[in-house]
Amino acid sequence: MNRPTIPFHWQRKFSMILAFVAAGFLHVAPATAQGVAIIQFKSLAYSVKESAGKAAITVERFGSTSNEVMVGIQTVNGIATAGTDYVATNGTITFPPGVKLVIFQVAILPDSDHESDETLTLELTEPVVGDAIIGGQINATLTIQDDDTCGYVLSPGSRTHGWMDASSNLIVRATNGCFWQATNNVPWIGILDGLTGTSNGVVRYSVDQNPTTAPRTGGIFVAGRPFTITQMGRPPQDLTPPAVTFTAPAVNSRLTNTIAIEVRGTASDLGTGGVALVEFRLENADGTNAYQNATDTTNWSADVTGLILGTNTVRVRARDTADNLSTEVTRSFVVVSASPLTVRINGAGKVAPVLDGRSLEVGRTYTLTATPATRNFFTGWSGGITTNIAKLVFPMQTNLVLHANFITNPFVATKGAYNGLFYEAAGIQHDKSGFFTAAIVESGAFSARATRAGKVIPFSGKLGLDGNFTNSFPQPGTNPITLRLSLDIAGASAQLTGDLGDGNFFSNLTTDRAKTLGATNFNGTYTLVIPGTNTDNTADGPNGHSTGTLTVKAGSVSFIGSLADGTPVTQNVPLSQDGHWPFFQTLYAKGGSMLGWISFTNRTEDDLHGELSWIKPVFTKSPFYSNGFSYRATASGSRYRPSTGPLGPVLNLTNATLGFTGGNLIQAFTNQVVLINATKFLNLSDNKPAFTLTKANGSFSGTVTHPNVPNSGSRATFKGVVHQKGNYGAGFSPGINETSAVRLEKVP
Repeated sequence: MNRPTIPFHWQRKFSMILAFVAAGFLHVAPATAQGVAIIQFKSLAYSVKESAGKAAITVERFGSTSNEVMVGIQTVNGIATAGTDYVATNGTITFPPGVKLVIFQVAILPDSDHESDETLTLELTEPVVGDAIIGGQINATLTIQDDDTCGYVLSPGSRTHGWMDASSNLIVRATNGCFWQATNNVPWIGILDGLTGTSNGVVRYSVDQNPTTAPRTGGIFVAGRPFTITQMGRPPQDLTPPAVTFTAPAVNSRLTNTIAIEVRGTASDLGTGGVALVEFRLENADGTNAYQNATDTTNWSADVTGLILGTNTVRVRARDTADNLSTEVTRSFVVVSASPLTVRINGAGKVAPVLDGRSLEVGRTYTLTATPATRNFFTGWSGGITTNIAKLVFPMQTNLVLHANFITNPFVATKGAYNGLFYEAAGIQHDKSGFFTAAIVESGAFSARATRAGKVIPFSGKLGLDGNFTNSFPQPGTNPITLRLSLDIAGASAQLTGDLGDGNFFSNLTTDRAKTLGATNFNGTYTLVIPGTNTDNTADGPNGHSTGTLTVKAGSVSFIGSLADGTPVTQNVPLSQDGHWPFFQTLYAKGGSMLGWISFTNRTEDDLHGELSWIKPVFTKSPFYSNGFSYRATASGSRYRPSTGPLGPVLNLTNATLGFTGGNLIQAFTNQVVLINATKFLNLSDNKPAFTLTKANGSFSGTVTHPNVPNSGSRATFKGVVHQKGNYGAGFSPGINETSAVRLEKVP
């Protein structure tokens, strides 16, 4: 079998390599004499301190040194890593002619980590330039020896704990890679975690409760470094409880439309430990909640929810570090529903306090007072509440609307004195009729008197704003009298009307307002004639004419007269604005009376007139008509104006008759007379009447001889008044127990 042919010079190199291999050592075999060099590491192992910064590596040449040769060299990672532990090399080294040893350097990268020695491999590589080969020790090991020292720092260096059980951490800062171990030197310190470690780490430890009041000291050692622990002694036993108070809300606060509130307060502890926590709970009609923790302690707060309408109570307590509980304290408040109140004012007035538009607590009692303006009246509340009481005390309702109503005072225009009469509609009876007078003031209050059967009965009260009044007035020894009044507040009639009764009588009353402007239209002097009867029956009343004179001044009547039974009468009373005169007289020791309405009117036949009722009881003291009578007559009056000049007549007549009829006369008789001046007349008859006229008021008087009065034996008197508008005179002449009618009139 043919084999390839090896060139001669390579045959020489190859034989030398074989010789090296066979020999097992580095010395150059004699074959190198032929000019071939062998390149190898001087040593199979090199070492360098990490802190040296570089390692010197020696490469040697055996054999021929006459020529320059180059060989490749590189580093290969082992435990050591290029870029971290050293700088990688991949290049060539050159042996100049005659040089056997070349040293090249590997740069070492030091660090602070504490670690084991690290190695890398050095290799000689192709290409080989020059007459040389690599052989023998072509690989070598470089060992980087760690020469770093371990450093240890404990943080903190010491710590103080309270007397109770505790645990904490100790920070260990060690050189990277440095190992450490933690040990304790007293049994009350325990190592929970981090018993051993490398590089930085944490030791977690515990401290047992100190059973004594004296402080004690122990420690932990890490890599021989001490960490000192001081524990305080147990304090004396704390038996003082803390105290807790409220600062908000205020006591008995009223909260509107809410279901939550923040309560606040303070807590303090006079013991040694301080306040640990504050607890609270809510109590109301829905139940009692469990205690909850408040926020903070010495100045605590709590958000309380679940409030209901009505009373809500928050209960709090404080607990100190010795587990002492404070006395529980409470704060109650009321949650209410609120609603707006609307107050409307109708008329002239005001309402206090001003609550219109305010949101008020539903169900709570409030007070409003209505006050009218001057000369106005409060008429009542309306709307949600109806009452006429000015001071309104009311419970608030939802969406309540109130109206305060005022009107102009109706009594401003209608106040004053009122005078009138009362009697039954069926007819006038003495004990069921009489005179009524009332005085009404601006407030509507009144005082009144009723004169009935000679007895004066007082009344008082206050008219309603509608002008009406009803009340019952007790009477001693008899039935109470019920009085009803109705005032014309519109003022058109200027009247106060009504009725009164006691069960035995029921009389209507009418009164007129006195001294009004209209009544002054009737000022002047008047004469009044109350005609007698035309019958011979004494029970019907006297034949004589009752007469009187009156003046009206400033709207008031002043009357003086004589009744035909010889009874004098007087009255002073105001007129109404329409000229109505309530004529009233109590007669015969209060056993009789005369009353009726007389009206001032400008009629053809007279200036005033009215129907009068004259009631006379059996009255033995009376010289005339002692058996009594009941008589109704229509009175007639005339304005009286005195004649002008000394001779002017008061009547429009010259030749006249002066007649006497009725009474105790057997028959009537007439005298012919001639009026010669205002006060005198000339008698043309045998009876020789004497006549005198009082020019100032129109009254007259005189004497006459009765030709047919049995047993008269003397002259009889007569008196009366003139009636200018009727152009006559009338009066009466007393007889034995009756009176005769006297009439002065024009000759037919």
